[in-house]
Parts: sequence; structure tokens; C-alpha cells
Amino acid sequence: MGDAMVGKRKFRTFNAWMTVHERHWPLCETSLSFKRIIKILDRIIDLGGKPITIRVGNGPEFTPKDLKIWPKDRNITIQYIQAGKPMQNSYIERFNDKYREAIVDSYLIFDLYQIKQLTLDWIER
Repeated sequence: MGDAMVGKRKFRTFNAWMTVHERHWPLCETSLSFKRIIKILDRIIDLGGKPITIRVGNGPEFTPKDLKIWPKDRNITIQYIQAGKPMQNSYIERFNDKYREAIVDSYLIFDLYQIKQLTLDWIER
């Protein structure tokens, strides 16, 4: 999901949900490339175990051809939700709604450090 800071600079968040451990893995950056997403997914796998399937949206970070290679090398299936059907990924949509309400809509965000700190504080509650 994405939004803008004061001064119109945009930021994006990558929110992953591991249902096995009920853990959230938010990442806040000004841009999110698939290579950055791969690093985060590899870290999640190292810490929480390898999933059989990863369900993803249809954002630009999930369209590169690397997305076909990375899961194949790890024996993971990528399952895309259908466009316009966010309820097919209801856990992350619920998380996104709570996150937007608690952080993005509740604060004036001035820099990336602030959004990262607010996110960490919120996750730890």
C-alpha cells in the first residue's frame, strides 16, 4: 500500500502476514523493487519457515520475470488474487485497514524514519 508524506514525497509499505505464526512483517520505503521484496521474503522464510504458497496482489513489484524464478528455486507456489477481489487476501487486507487507520490516517508523516518508527511501535503493542 502507499501514501504520501508531508511535502508530497511518496512512500510504500510491503505488508506480509505469516498465518502459521500470526506475525506481521511491514516494510516502509520510498520505493519497493522486487529485489527488495525477495530479500524480505527470504528473511521471513529464514525466521518463520518456508510456506507452500504465497498469495500476492497485482502490484508492480510482483510482475517481474524474477517472480517466476525465485519461487521455483524454492519450491513455492505464487497465487495471485484476482484483480478487484481483495477479499481473496482478507488477512492482509484487514491488516492494511488497521494499519492505515492507526498510522497513516492518524499522523502527519514528515519522513521515512518517522513512519518506520510509528510502524514498529504499533506492531509491538
